[in-house]
Amino acid sequence: MADAVTIAWMLCTTTTLLCELGALGAWLFSRGSPDGKVALLGGLLFFAAAVIGVVGLLILPIVLKLRRESPPLAIAVAAVLIDAAPLLVAVVARFF
Repeated sequence: MADAVTIAWMLCTTTTLLCELGALGAWLFSRGSPDGKVALLGGLLFFAAAVIGVVGLLILPIVLKLRRESPPLAIAVAAVLIDAAPLLVAVVARFF
């Protein structure tokens, strides 16, 4: 059970990172493009990163509780930063 939860947590983190990078690429590409479809794709990827990042953050305490050995601290911190990044960007973008 602990292995399955750990795999799910790392898949959430990896998917969040890929969605964040895709959203960033779409945003950079759409700045020079008059077509709004690329910007729409970037928004969809950013939304997916936010939702999957929340799931990853919710799974982390379960992983820490179920595993006999905690994941390395550097990996846990990096995962928290990756999973929380879309939420922080959304909050900052709301006020600026």
